[in-house]
Amino acid sequence: MFEPDDFGMSAAATLAHVADPTPSRHHVPFWKSWVRGVEGDRPLLRAVSGPLPDPADGTATHEFASYRHVRIGCRLVRPVDGVVRAGLVSFHGYGAPIPLSQEDEQWAALAARGVATLAIRVRGFPGSMVDTGDWTSHSWITRGLDVPVSGVGPDGTDTTHADMMAWSMAQGVADAVNACRVMRAWLGAGVPLYVRGESFGAAFAVIAASLAAQHPELGYGVDRLQIGLPTMGDWRWRLTSDRARRGGGTQREIVDLLTREASRAEDLSERLRVCDTAIHAQRVRCPVLCKLAVRDEVVPAPAAAAVFNALYSAPGCKWRFVTPYGHFDGGIRNARRHALFDRCVTDFLDPAVEPMESMLRWEPILGRGERAP
Repeated sequence: MFEPDDFGMSAAATLAHVADPTPSRHHVPFWKSWVRGVEGDRPLLRAVSGPLPDPADGTATHEFASYRHVRIGCRLVRPVDGVVRAGLVSFHGYGAPIPLSQEDEQWAALAARGVATLAIRVRGFPGSMVDTGDWTSHSWITRGLDVPVSGVGPDGTDTTHADMMAWSMAQGVADAVNACRVMRAWLGAGVPLYVRGESFGAAFAVIAASLAAQHPELGYGVDRLQIGLPTMGDWRWRLTSDRARRGGGTQREIVDLLTREASRAEDLSERLRVCDTAIHAQRVRCPVLCKLAVRDEVVPAPAAAAVFNALYSAPGCKWRFVTPYGHFDGGIRNARRHALFDRCVTDFLDPAVEPMESMLRWEPILGRGERAP
C-alpha cells in the first residue's frame, strides 16, 4: 500500500505543527468590509413547498436568501419528539455532497437526542444552484479569486477588498454565517447553537465560529464546534516550493491558478490567506472536538493539525481524535477509527450532557483504539 505523503514529518511532529500566526495584510480591512456587506442581509428560513428548481438536487425542505440574494437550499432535520434542545448547522465537503434528502439519515441519532440539524449547501453546489448555476464543474475554490483590482475608490485607495468579494470562498462564508443567523432565529432565545463540518466544511465551521466571536452584531454565537480534517489553513507552509505540488484537493487547484497567474502569485496568495483557518481559529473559544489524521495529502495533515493547535479554546475544552489516515482508504483499522469518531461526535453534541462530561469517557481512546468506551 502506498501511504499518503508524510511531508517528511513524524506523527508527533505532524500533530504538534503550528502555523505562522501573522495574518494577511488584507485580513483586517477585508473582514471589516465583509461584515458591513453581510450584516445588512436579513435572511429568513423559509419552508419550500415542492422541489426547488435545482438541476442537481431539488430535495431541500427549506431555503434562505443569502449575500447578493442567492437562494441557499438546506434540509431541516427535526427531533423525533418535536422538542428542540439544541440546533446544529452542518457544512458539506468539497467533493459531490450527498443529496439533501439523505441528511435525514445522517442526523437521525442526534435528532433522537433533541438536536435539530440544518444541513446547507453553499452557493454553486448541488442544492444551491438555482441562482448561480454550477460552480463545481471547473474549480469552485478559485472562482473569482483572481479578479483584478478595478480601480481607485473615492478615498484614494484601491478597491482590492471590494473586488475580493467576487471570490467564491468569501461568498460561501456569507452563506455559512447566514445559515447560522437563520438557525439562531429559528431556535429562539436560550437554545444552544452548534456548528460542524468536515474537511472543506470544517473551514466554513471554523470561520463562522471565529466571526461570531469577533462580531456580535452578526447576531449569533457558537456553543460547540465539531470539525474534522480542517482545510484552508496554514497557507504559508503549504505553498512553499517544496510542498505546493505535494498536496491535493483544493490545494492543487489553487497551485494551478498561481502557476497560470505567476506574475500575480504573491498578491493572490495574500488574498487566499484572508480565509486561512489557522488564523481564524485563534478567535475560537468554545468547546471543540476535532478529528485529525497522522497522514493525509488531500488536506495536508500538518496543516490540519495547525488549525487545531491555533484554537483559543481552553486546553480542557478542546479534544483531538486521531486517525491513521484522512482522505485515504487505509484499511479496516482506519475505517473503524473514522466510524468510532462518528459515535464520539454524537456524544459531544448531545445537549443533555456537558462537553467535558461526555468527553471524559472518550479520552482514553482519543489517540488509539477500536472499541467505544
